Amino acid sequence: MYIFCFQLNAFSTRDHGMDFPHLLHTSNSTQVDIVFNNVSTKFERPRFAIELLFVVSEQAVTGTDFQITKRRSLDDEHTPGIFEIIDVLSPGAFKFSTGGFVEYRPVSYTHPERDVSTSTETHQSEPKAIEFASDALNATLAYAIYGQKLDTLVVQGMNISFGFSGDGFYTKTNYTTLTFQVGYGIPPPEQLSAFVLIVAGIGIGLPLAMLVFGGFYICTRKMRNRRGTRV
Repeated sequence: MYIFCFQLNAFSTRDHGMDFPHLLHTSNSTQVDIVFNNVSTKFERPRFAIELLFVVSEQAVTGTDFQITKRRSLDDEHTPGIFEIIDVLSPGAFKFSTGGFVEYRPVSYTHPERDVSTSTETHQSEPKAIEFASDALNATLAYAIYGQKLDTLVVQGMNISFGFSGDGFYTKTNYTTLTFQVGYGIPPPEQLSAFVLIVAGIGIGLPLAMLVFGGFYICTRKMRNRRGTRV
């Protein structure tokens, strides 16, 4: 039995998601989970990719493109082994922090029990404008909402593919996921947790303290030896 799962999650508080990749969400964002489970194909070595279409209530003018920015986090506490966060920002969010965004970590999981051992890579293309958007999207929810007005708005798309060389392709596990979130404004910034700060403080502070006390002890001993020599 094949399953294509498309799940939406809304939140009322600021916190990290329960499942990997534990994206940081707020009441201003919605998380989307996509799962390809036992989806059959006629290809011997298939890989899946999805196309995301972005529609924002911003007037389309020359140079108004979505921007991809990559942020490096200082720790991988919430998503082990993944230090990067990818933000796809609308022109308004990129320039004035008032548009919309899509945020995700470049990781996919090949098993329902998401872990480092079942993770694989994702790759994204650059956003491209959709020409004649009202015709291209005439059977979508976006057209039901905006209609012909789509031709005057910023409508762009990008592709995200899954896997890397040597991972056995989709048929090895027959399971692939993508988790991302959408929201207004700019993505919420990650902050170091108290646990990470304590560990970092111990890791940096303890050697520094030993160095200071060691230097103080050596200086004191040298001063005592000099006094003894003078006597």
